[in-house]
This record gives sequence, C-alpha cells and structure tokens, in this order.
Amino acid sequence: AVAQNVGMLALTDHDTIAGIAEAKQHAKSQPIELIAGVEISILWEGKSIHLAALNIDETNADLVELLNTQAKLRQERAELIGQKLEKAGILNAYQGAKALAHGEVTRAHYARFLVSQGYARNDEHAFKRYLGMGKSAYVKPVWCSLEEAVRATHLAGGLICIAHPLRYKVTAKWIRRLIADFKQAGGDGIEVAGCA
Repeated sequence: AVAQNVGMLALTDHDTIAGIAEAKQHAKSQPIELIAGVEISILWEGKSIHLAALNIDETNADLVELLNTQAKLRQERAELIGQKLEKAGILNAYQGAKALAHGEVTRAHYARFLVSQGYARNDEHAFKRYLGMGKSAYVKPVWCSLEEAVRATHLAGGLICIAHPLRYKVTAKWIRRLIADFKQAGGDGIEVAGCA
C-alpha cells in the first residue's frame, strides 16, 4: 500500500478481525493511516449481503462475540460443503480447501481446490457445477441479521456501510429495499466506486 502511495488503508477481512493487530503494528513504522474494520456477512431477505464496518474498536466484546459466532457458522458451512463434495466422489475436499485457505475456509477456497484437482476448468465453472445455489455442494449460509451487524458495529464505535451494492445479483427494486431497511436499522453509508 505504501509503495502505491496509499495514505489511508482500511483492513476489512470477511467476518474476522484476526489481522488487525499485526496490521496496526506494521502501520506504526509506515507513512500510512490504518483503519480497523471488518466486512460482516449478513442474511437479508434470504440473500447473503456484506456490510463494511469501519473505524471499529476490534476489542469490543459485542463485536468479538458476533464475529466468533460468524466464524463458527462459517466453519460449520465449510464442513458441510466438504461432506457434500465427498458424497459426490470428491475425496479430501475439505482438507484441500483448508490447505489453500490458511484460515477460514470459504467457497472460493473450494473452487480453487476443485480447479487444482481437475474437477472444474476455473473458479466460475466450479460454482456453476458444484458450489452455486441449487448445485450438489451448495450449503445455504446462516449469518447474522442486518440489525445485529449494525448494532455490534455501533457498540464498537464504528460506522457501517453496505459493501459493493451493485455486485449483488438482484434488481434495482431489491437494492432500494436493502437501502431502506439498512437506513431504518441505523446504517451509516453505502460503498461506491469512483472514476478517476
């Protein structure tokens, strides 16, 4: 980031704050301002949505408890995906995905594993064939609610915004509903991409 002349950087890993302490330590000796954050997965209207929590106190007990629950749910989902792939004849999928993850296992790690073992041409094909909704290894996510994520972020002294709202495969009508519900819950903003 420093080599790219970034003056301010937010670390927002998915559902974990595990890297923040190390990042803060490194940032002390660099000309960069580090913002502690986390991208919280929520389930809204049956859809998986991401909320970016920024400028948080990563030691806040309420936030830590919510993220610990998220980690447990993510682990259970990862194990179930591995079991489903095992039933489909793909052995040691969980172990293979875990070796690629170096931490929490996600569907992206499974996709990489499936590609590396020749079960899929690329990550997109892995999702279309095995990991996407309605496919043989799909496991529905069970995340916290929008309200729980907003509450935990505010208790941790942070601000929360809807992350990448145009990447969700929903209509403009659904995005407007999401924004309205987010605003009603006390959400603070929406992530946008600008043009240079």
